[in-house]
Amino acid sequence: MISVRNACMEDLYDIARLHALSWKINNRGIFKDRYLDEEVDQDRLDVWTERLKLIPPKQSVILAEEEGSLSGFVCTFLDYHQRWGAYLDNLHVQPDRYGRGIGALLLSCAGRWVTNQRPESPMYLWVFEKNVKALRFYLRLEGKVAGRKMF
Repeated sequence: MISVRNACMEDLYDIARLHALSWKINNRGIFKDRYLDEEVDQDRLDVWTERLKLIPPKQSVILAEEEGSLSGFVCTFLDYHQRWGAYLDNLHVQPDRYGRGIGALLLSCAGRWVTNQRPESPMYLWVFEKNVKALRFYLRLEGKVAGRKMF
């Protein structure tokens, strides 16, 4: 059975590890190989150390767990953009647990959190076009492509 809860500092290493793994699998060809092979683990650990030190009221990190093991997580920021509203910055699921509804569950939890905090706020995210799996996932859940940005 999958349960959800808010993240805390004790979850740091599991979250950072999953985030790095997800990027290594899904962002090959988007990020430089050197970064993914040599730097992403420490980079994600640094990011999550900062984010989990003291979780501000406008940030939510929700975990999905199964039998005490991290299945996935979602991180959302309120009031991130004047027009687009809350920013869904991360949604990652353990690769061996894809297709089990965990991503949809986490997205729903993030949406509920935003709605409870700011009932009128929209929610948005960025997806690399080359990350076809993620793009299909969000479109299947009725996400809409609102624009494109070239880097």
